[in-house]
Amino acid sequence: MNTIVKGNIEAVDQLTCCIENLKNIDYSAPHPSLLSSSIGQHLRHVIDYYQALRQAAHTGTADYDVRHRGGAVENSQAEGLKALRDLRLWLTSIGESELKKCCIMKTEMLLSKPVSVEVKTTMARELCFAALHLTHHQAMIAALIRSQGGEVHASVGLAPATASFVRLTEGHGT
Repeated sequence: MNTIVKGNIEAVDQLTCCIENLKNIDYSAPHPSLLSSSIGQHLRHVIDYYQALRQAAHTGTADYDVRHRGGAVENSQAEGLKALRDLRLWLTSIGESELKKCCIMKTEMLLSKPVSVEVKTTMARELCFAALHLTHHQAMIAALIRSQGGEVHASVGLAPATASFVRLTEGHGT
């Protein structure tokens, strides 16, 4: 299996383990004192980015501004887990030829007004970004779980380079 795909699957699996152990109320509860978004909203945001990549596989454009705010993935742990299972299944189907495909990444860039840019890229590069973006949100989800009194392993939300550093400094090799 390609390393990029495997890295995405590892990230999705780690996130799935965290979400599985939650109560639905903790999944969908807002946390205004810590972060403005619920765990479900963070997960939905992650899924939206992957949905943009799935769309790019068919249309040639990954539009990261297409969001599905307020839907079932945000509010239902079961729907969030289903979306993660579907995502994992899609990731396992990606082969080398799909990774090499060129596509356009589209996203808004200005806070002051709606101006989008389009950048030529590849599915491989965008999947690298998606895994790191997931990890960033996983770290925030871990903080939210801890704020609710839940336990989360220290490795949850670590970037791959940070995980390698930790292994090296703890004497576990790279």
